[in-house]
Amino acid sequence: MSEKQRLLDAVAGLPDSANWSKIADAVLNHLANHGTPQEYAQFYVTQLTAEDLAEYANPKMDHELGDVIAEIELLYNER
Repeated sequence: MSEKQRLLDAVAGLPDSANWSKIADAVLNHLANHGTPQEYAQFYVTQLTAEDLAEYANPKMDHELGDVIAEIELLYNER
């Protein structure tokens, strides 16, 4: 079975009432279990809002977006 078909099956298994958040969760779950750390991190970044990105552009703390992505990849690799 292709990756595309697995992803389609994961989303197709959701109830018709599923909202975008549930669909995104299903995709994230699929990537976490079947994708590469880079794919997971890249998809995770797309879930950030404009406000989240603005905070990284002008951080209130010492965290930078690249550091957060690297930490996510590290945590994924430790699983």
